[in-house]
Amino acid sequence: MRTLIPAQADALDAILAALPFTQDTPLRVLNLAAGNGALAGWILLHFPAATAILAESSDSLAAFGSDKLRELGGRFAYVAHDIISLHWPAELAGPVDAVVSSQAIHHLPNLDKGRLFNRVAGVLVPGGVFLNFDLAKQPGQQFDDDDPHKTMATKQEWLGLMAGAGFEAVSVVIETPNGILVTGRKPA
Repeated sequence: MRTLIPAQADALDAILAALPFTQDTPLRVLNLAAGNGALAGWILLHFPAATAILAESSDSLAAFGSDKLRELGGRFAYVAHDIISLHWPAELAGPVDAVVSSQAIHHLPNLDKGRLFNRVAGVLVPGGVFLNFDLAKQPGQQFDDDDPHKTMATKQEWLGLMAGAGFEAVSVVIETPNGILVTGRKPA
């Protein structure tokens, strides 16, 4: 894992530490915009009783990830899904204990981030957690209209969007040069 994405090593460790489960808990994890499966794979390696659903819109990334994670056998499944879609396949309906994402949601405008967070809250079990490691812009930082980073949220916007979706105990767990880890819990 550290070889695949060394810049995110601290974030991966922080995500593991922020998951409020013991290693033997049979938790169910949904990884949004899972890409090559690195995040879900890291979680599955550290939580041997866990299973994961990896939502990914790219068939080639899903195929690559499936190949890389094959040693985890039946503990994971890729589901074709674009996080911007308002329609979620039945396989993503939950309930899940945790939803995770890494460096993908910043591409959405804040209105769509809020809609996505509401949907995430809907698939979590009561007391379930949402952990999102993503880019954050500095307050007052501006981007040109054609800059792909123009949709990045500030730390305060990330926190507000999570709270607005009904998450409690919303906080920033870590800040790195590559982003922030924002977490929240669905009320029990």
